[in-house]
Amino acid sequence: MSEYSGIGSVWKLVTFRNGEQGNARSLEEAEFRFGRTGQEVLDSGIRCLPTGLVSLIIHSGHEGDALESGFSLEISRRPISNSGWVSFSKILGCDSVGPNWERPRSLFSSPELEGTVELVNIGSPCTGYNRVPSKLSLRVRPLTMPLIAWALSNNILSCSGGEQRTLDDWIELPSMKRENRPEKLALPGPSDWNYKFLN
Repeated sequence: MSEYSGIGSVWKLVTFRNGEQGNARSLEEAEFRFGRTGQEVLDSGIRCLPTGLVSLIIHSGHEGDALESGFSLEISRRPISNSGWVSFSKILGCDSVGPNWERPRSLFSSPELEGTVELVNIGSPCTGYNRVPSKLSLRVRPLTMPLIAWALSNNILSCSGGEQRTLDDWIELPSMKRENRPEKLALPGPSDWNYKFLN
């Protein structure tokens, strides 16, 4: 894949663990910051992962990397049968802008994995090229050292307090739902411009 992403058939989303959360026991409870560029990561809110992305990370064997620092997600509008790529099909979606100019959203699933991922069309509604495709291929990659260095220098992975141990670190307790969970991460659709994460 080229150093630049955006216009074309493959684009990338970089996702970092939210260091302020501290340790997370699973991908389902982990919180993340994300973006196509460094500025988007700094401006993004905190999100948890959708079930389809959690399944993809586990299937790809990058659960440890994702829990420690994050991951890079490559998205292709064309089916790719190479190793590591998993095909997803649109199961529900809309290509038109909403009544209050909401961006069109689509839901995708894979027959190989559990769960779904949501994709938001971020391109101009006037161009047909950036419409959300009916099929996607997704691939999870570990973060590169320059990306991890960038995250460390911008305090993305920093935890303000010490590590707090709890009783469930030693014994199995029933799961308790947290009420103030971040929203699920929605993946960006094709872009109208080329971009590079590190300038």
